[in-house]
Amino acid sequence: MAYPTAAAEAAAAAPAATAKRKVAIYGGAFDPPTNSHLTCAAEIVHSRCADEVWLVPCGPRPDKPKLKTPAIDRYCMCQIAVNTVFSPEFPVKVSDIDVGKQMAAYTYDLLVELREQNPGTDFAFVIGSDWLQAGTNIAEWTSLNHAWKEGMPEALSDAATIRLKLWGR
Repeated sequence: MAYPTAAAEAAAAAPAATAKRKVAIYGGAFDPPTNSHLTCAAEIVHSRCADEVWLVPCGPRPDKPKLKTPAIDRYCMCQIAVNTVFSPEFPVKVSDIDVGKQMAAYTYDLLVELREQNPGTDFAFVIGSDWLQAGTNIAEWTSLNHAWKEGMPEALSDAATIRLKLWGR
């Protein structure tokens, strides 16, 4: 029996030259970022559902008007947490895309902005199962070209169901 060479295995594992980078957007208040947040991000990477995970601390939110910690401080806490727990090569990053906003930024608008800034990237939103319950409203998502991909990282301490919203497939 012939075994594949290391070069053949590497070539098979490498994404095609035309494959888009897949980034999971993990938004939240992160007040403060916890080990569960970081475990979730790591599990998404290890599951290969996405090539990278970007933590996106929110700016002002109408559903959380009593956020006491300023967005810039929550962004810095996320940076410290990610840089303390993960090596620089590990594909979990922190984005400041919402930090400087004075008004609430809606998910749809965030996706449009991310797509404009990163044309070679497919984005997925990491959402908790609480967003899938009756009565939640994510404005304008129905106008997007989208498909569901479900997953549940096993190592999450709270065992919450996580669904990734993947576009471009």
